[in-house]
Amino acid sequence: MSNLNTDNLERRLASVTLALLAAIMLGLAIHTPLTVFASTHWPLVALYAKAWKEVLLMVAFVLVIILGWRRHAWRFWLRDKLLWLIAGFALWHLVLVGISLAAGNSATTVIAGLVIDLRWGLIAATMYGFIYLYPRYRQILLKCMLAAAVVIIGFACLQLALPRDFLTIFGYSQATVAPYLTVDSNEAYVRFGSTLRGPNPLGAYALGGLVLASAFLAAKWRDSAKLRVYGILAAASSSIALYISYSRAAILGALAALGGLFAHQYGRKLSKKAWISIAAGVLVAAAGGAYLLRDTNFMHNVILHDNPTTGAARTSNDDHLSSLRDGVIKAAQQPFGAGIGSTGSASLLGDSGVIIENQYLFIVHEAGWLGLVIYLMIVIIVLRRLWRRRNDWLALGMFLSGIGLSIASLFLPVFADDVIALVWWGLSALIVARPFDRELVDSL
Repeated sequence: MSNLNTDNLERRLASVTLALLAAIMLGLAIHTPLTVFASTHWPLVALYAKAWKEVLLMVAFVLVIILGWRRHAWRFWLRDKLLWLIAGFALWHLVLVGISLAAGNSATTVIAGLVIDLRWGLIAATMYGFIYLYPRYRQILLKCMLAAAVVIIGFACLQLALPRDFLTIFGYSQATVAPYLTVDSNEAYVRFGSTLRGPNPLGAYALGGLVLASAFLAAKWRDSAKLRVYGILAAASSSIALYISYSRAAILGALAALGGLFAHQYGRKLSKKAWISIAAGVLVAAAGGAYLLRDTNFMHNVILHDNPTTGAARTSNDDHLSSLRDGVIKAAQQPFGAGIGSTGSASLLGDSGVIIENQYLFIVHEAGWLGLVIYLMIVIIVLRRLWRRRNDWLALGMFLSGIGLSIASLFLPVFADDVIALVWWGLSALIVARPFDRELVDSL
């Protein structure tokens, strides 16, 4: 009788954990509109409303620990380098939190910074542990992520037909989240962000969508016409979303990832001479295109962002260079970082905001060089594990999207955005996790 009660309790805990993770993945599609609406109508609870997903994630994390303890999974988890590194990254941040608070920094700022810095690791550890225990729930969570992607990418495409200020009905404004942006104050080039927090997060999200759709097409092209149609629709809609974001970092990352996919598909099928010819052709085409477009509005507004007649006096190029310069100087001056919450949106809650448009310098500014080393080790391990499963189109797509996002991270703090962090790290962990006891898992 006691064993039956124990099994029932475990099923209930597993079902609750699944529901929490599914709610997070589905809710990310409408997270920003809901939080903007809340901040407009109930400003006193706005900050807490934004943290709904982190609260659910913490509960899910605790439940996974309980479930792992009950199923004696600890002996496996304690041998996993990935989990050890994530734990080390979190522990180092907790040490820095204590130092920041002792130095008199605002508790609100420090906590907000801690949430931003650790939520990607928390979703990775939680999803990894949960799928490790219950792999049969993988498809349910994948469907939730797909449903959210349909909403985000679909609405991005719909924004081309809607009034550009449509989102103001939800409370979007310059005081909350802008309903749209422009390329260097040029109203002829409107940047949309779908239901995310802006065009750059949309660009990063669309990068992942485009690469995954392309990997799907490469793997399923000969299977059926129906799958080809689905893949083409996904790739086309993601391309549209990527373009209307006008995110140069995301576009560069996407091109690199798609180039990697092409190399993977045809690397052994083409001769060395053919590869040299292809490389030369790409270089010639790029150089020729740049020359032909050198005096066009498209080149100056979209690519270079330096149109002297229609653009802003201070361009985004100036902001990027200034941010990069400041980030490098501070990284050299403060090898242990400036403290948790000292960078990005968390720092805006304090006396002065610091914006660093580089994921790696962002981490150095928050957690020092040690934090960056641990982060890079985690990224490398995850990418290696995805690469080992490259025969699965989903794993290959996530590997290539990870490469693309790593390139985009040179120009943007990609994983400081909640949706990008939770989706990419959650999906990657879901893919690389493997069951530790097939017979026991299938019995639940």
